[in-house]
Amino acid sequence: RRVHGEDAGTKLIVREGMECRISDAPNYKMLYVSGTGDFIYRQGAFERARKINPHVRLTQHRRFRNWLNAWHSVYVTDAHVNACMDWLIGGCGPRGGTPTGCKLFSGLGYEYCRYSSLFPVKPTTDSLI
Repeated sequence: RRVHGEDAGTKLIVREGMECRISDAPNYKMLYVSGTGDFIYRQGAFERARKINPHVRLTQHRRFRNWLNAWHSVYVTDAHVNACMDWLIGGCGPRGGTPTGCKLFSGLGYEYCRYSSLFPVKPTTDSLI
């Protein structure tokens, strides 16, 4: 649900989901249920933070890439990488899957690939005549 804050224009998204239970006699303790909790988010907070300080975003990206590279070197084999790339470019399935294109983009100090499906163009009725 959305709740308007005290400040004009402030929008908060609130999800109330905290659950608790009371233990049996004789203690009657209140215990919080694991996996439940309340959630409050100020709408647009991440976008404003990105605009204010792009250095923070780049630092977070580098930290994540360092962690991912360390995890990748321990847990991922070359066979896993090849199978994943086959799947991404559409080489899986009995008919070979849907072909996929990869465009390399760079921005904010790092490069990334954007994958998109390359569906074949269906012939029009004019081209069949």
